[in-house]
Amino acid sequence: MRCFNHKDKEAVAECRFCGKNVCDQCAVQLGPGRGVACSTQCERVARAALRKHEIRQRLAAVAFIVVSLALTVVLALSMQRRGGPWLLFLFPFAVGAAMMTWFVFYSCWNFYMWTTRGAPFHPGDAVVVTEGPHKGIQGEVARLSARSSTTVVVALTVEGEPVVHHFGWEEIRRIKNPPPAPRA
Repeated sequence: MRCFNHKDKEAVAECRFCGKNVCDQCAVQLGPGRGVACSTQCERVARAALRKHEIRQRLAAVAFIVVSLALTVVLALSMQRRGGPWLLFLFPFAVGAAMMTWFVFYSCWNFYMWTTRGAPFHPGDAVVVTEGPHKGIQGEVARLSARSSTTVVVALTVEGEPVVHHFGWEEIRRIKNPPPAPRA
């Protein structure tokens, strides 16, 4: 695997945004465990996407904790009204509430992604980009990402050049009836 910019150098990583192979000299580190970018433009877009993802994760974690605690309090209060040993069951209530909350959040997220985006995606699916600098461009899912179960690698044609980008499920939508491929 060779660097896209320096053909004589061995690539050490893949750009997190566009998927180009980069050498040590071209790689712009995004942070520990966050991958690399191939240019300042890809770095800016990748950092913005990472920040957005982190904010969503934090909001989901806070919502999960709040709902779990609320369910625990409701279950404990109902047990107390019946005169039972509610304090003894507080930990099992908390664990059960956390499991129920996770299941509900997970089910709602999957249902939302299925109804609005057509997820889960599979190689060969025709998709359109709904966010970011490539918004409105149609492409095809090339492969699933090894990084995350909700990230896919999409082959696009940008300005006449074939490129490959990583997209999260929330950034693309399946096209039900893709336009026919041009004849050669």
